[in-house]
Amino acid sequence: MSYSKHRQTLLRRNNEAQVLLAIRKHAPISRAQIAKATKLSLACVCGIVDDLIADGTLIETGTFIGPRGRPMELLEFNPNGRAIAGAWLTHDSMHVVVANPKAEILATRVTNVSGLDFASDGLDILANEIQKCSEDANKELESLEGVGLSIADKVDRLLGIIDSASEISGWSGVPIVRLLSERLKLPVYADNDVRAAAYASQLLEGDISGSSLYVTISRGLGCALLYNYEIISGSHGVAGEINHITIDRNGPKCICGNKGCLNTLASDINFICDLWDDLTQENAKNLPLNERRSLIEKGIRMAISGDPKARYALESFTHNLALGIANIINLFDPQSVSVAGTIIEVAPDVVMDMLRAEILKRVSPPARGIEIKAINDWLGFLLKGSVGLVLGQQFRVLHKDNLEAKIVSKL
Repeated sequence: MSYSKHRQTLLRRNNEAQVLLAIRKHAPISRAQIAKATKLSLACVCGIVDDLIADGTLIETGTFIGPRGRPMELLEFNPNGRAIAGAWLTHDSMHVVVANPKAEILATRVTNVSGLDFASDGLDILANEIQKCSEDANKELESLEGVGLSIADKVDRLLGIIDSASEISGWSGVPIVRLLSERLKLPVYADNDVRAAAYASQLLEGDISGSSLYVTISRGLGCALLYNYEIISGSHGVAGEINHITIDRNGPKCICGNKGCLNTLASDINFICDLWDDLTQENAKNLPLNERRSLIEKGIRMAISGDPKARYALESFTHNLALGIANIINLFDPQSVSVAGTIIEVAPDVVMDMLRAEILKRVSPPARGIEIKAINDWLGFLLKGSVGLVLGQQFRVLHKDNLEAKIVSKL
């Protein structure tokens, strides 16, 4: 392809992505408002919008009278457009959803896969669940836009391979994107669950802060740093991973091989093990989520009622987690911090007040106005992440094309 044609192609893709992003953020929105938001010409916006209406991506959803008294058509994503499948995969469950282009969930399925060897059986079960969920949503599998996989483990996003050091049976080194795509004959995208959910939160939920930190608490900790719709991953993909910050060098052994990582001192597991002496870390990790939640609820009630042991366990949990979060705030200075997890959902006011107070003691004075908030729907947060992996492909092209354009301009 010649330089001029390649440049035109990049420009068109970039402009379309900007239009779609403006609609994603501000719908319902008129063509003139899109032009103002994107700084593209009205003629350019109208041409792109007309094409997107023709292919079923967008619809006109009503009119309003503009500042000069002219009626203006409002645009939004077509809820009956091509649907998206998503799956959140953990050590013991598969949560599969099908959503419309507005990220509204149409159908959900949950499958217990505890003890399953993912490499031998898991992919077939996952493909079958996606097929069934599509049927539940009255969608043909082949009509789907794509499949997003939100995985509770490290994932090489470019290669679509689950980390070779995965602690989950049968997942190590699995090229999950390629294998599932071959089975379903659909585009498949995969990423770590917290990173996917953080990206989707900025993209789909109107959380458009320039820089944000997201932390989830479960069997361990997950963390993601975002800046302007891009995950900050660093040279080796580990930027922002507070789970392996050392808090106590004599603390319990972590899955990474070190001792006293935050992962072992500020998790659901650590909280309930501090309360019940007969519960080991290994046994607690293997508890189903509903049993773990029940123990957490009981522990929080005990702490609120004044039980000394429960109070100490909760104070230790919030103290340790605050140390990790404060370190990230001091290093990266994000505009907001969002925290999710079962322990947050059970008692958001109590836990967040304690956590917020501990964090603010430890951050630099200029950062003490930072917004620190709870994500109350932890499961919804993670499920939207899998959907966002597909919907977000439209906007990741903005960053990729800008880089390519710089390279092309030097040819």
